[in-house]
Amino acid sequence: MRWIAWAAAALGLAALSLARVSPIGGWLQSFVFGTGVRWADAYRALDTVEPDLPGNPREIERLRVAWARVDGEPPAGAPLGARLHRPGMLAHLRYETLDERGERMDEWQVRAVVPSLSHDASPAWHGGCPDGCRHEVARAGGMRLRRSGEPGIASEWVLRMPVGQVFDLGARPLVTHDFLDAEPRRLSLTSVRVGGRSVNRPANIRVTLVEACPARVRVGTLTRLEVYPSATIAIPRGFRYTRWVQLDRCGALSPLPGAVSEPLPVTATGVVAPEPIARGTGALRREAGTGFSTFRVDETWLARHGTPVVLQVDAICRFYDGPASWERLPPPSPPVPVRLEPLPGDEIGKGERLVAELPRDTALFWLRWSEQNEDNRSARGVARREALVTSGPVLCQDLALGPAPAGQVAACVPLAGRAEARFVPKPADACGP
Repeated sequence: MRWIAWAAAALGLAALSLARVSPIGGWLQSFVFGTGVRWADAYRALDTVEPDLPGNPREIERLRVAWARVDGEPPAGAPLGARLHRPGMLAHLRYETLDERGERMDEWQVRAVVPSLSHDASPAWHGGCPDGCRHEVARAGGMRLRRSGEPGIASEWVLRMPVGQVFDLGARPLVTHDFLDAEPRRLSLTSVRVGGRSVNRPANIRVTLVEACPARVRVGTLTRLEVYPSATIAIPRGFRYTRWVQLDRCGALSPLPGAVSEPLPVTATGVVAPEPIARGTGALRREAGTGFSTFRVDETWLARHGTPVVLQVDAICRFYDGPASWERLPPPSPPVPVRLEPLPGDEIGKGERLVAELPRDTALFWLRWSEQNEDNRSARGVARREALVTSGPVLCQDLALGPAPAGQVAACVPLAGRAEARFVPKPADACGP
């Protein structure tokens, strides 16, 4: 009879294990364990786990390094031996840009989970955080993540970098995204004339791993049983799931000083300046690498604004070199005002709505548009804006050409493999009213 008792116990344990991973089991846990949250490793839950590699340690390291080189060469002098940090750490990096004389131009910091947790479209990044979620975050002293961030270089190099050691990256385009910033920071190579020759700026980039926090990154799932609200008695309608990504063991972190916003600003002269500052509803976005631009909605600004905005693109023109002239391009289709209503809070971060896409060519464009609040449709309430847009992988570092001649304006004109700062005819005059 004892074997029957053991068999019954084994079957009971198996049933409990199956119930634990089932929707009903997840719901029942809320009565037994309070919140009823089920946990899973974030890399497995988001399907970004490292693929199985051969058992030979040397072959594993060789493959990891080879795959990392596809995303970019390692920093000069960086050790390519075994990993110094385990995957899933929160890396805190500092970047410095230097000019051709070795003088520092800029400095910023970025934090990211490495390796990166992709699949930004997963509901785990954008869902809500009910009471069970908030309780678990507070109990662990952790943070709820909306993105894993972008370290700027291949995660494999970061996992092999000693803390506190400075490495040179040379001159290369770069994209970093602190995991608490709403927008990434994009660094492009620019070409300037110095001493009668063209040089790249920045001429060198330095990177330092400031801190490596051995974090725990996991996905929590909360299951709720919903009932039909209009029924006389409680009739189950189905289960509702809430998922979130949680970072533990690194404390509650705050945004870094001077967090970067991606929109390119429009200066008083209509030239797109290098420092990204949000201005209005429309925002020019540059793609990393290609530098091609699109005109999108600054969803964060619009959410803060709080009321619908009517935006209309009036003109798109392209500059042709030799002879210098502007040509008006067809307007976006359909060329009618676009009513832009602020998105709900849980929708922000899923992507930005496209207003107009410029031709994907290396060229100088001019864009003119208008914006006004929906509840103030008078002519006095219209904000008219314009911007010169350098489309291509290289930007000009300096547009200080001195006073512009009559009827001209300073602009960055992209050419094959470089960009030159020069005076061009005013597009507002050449493209017509």
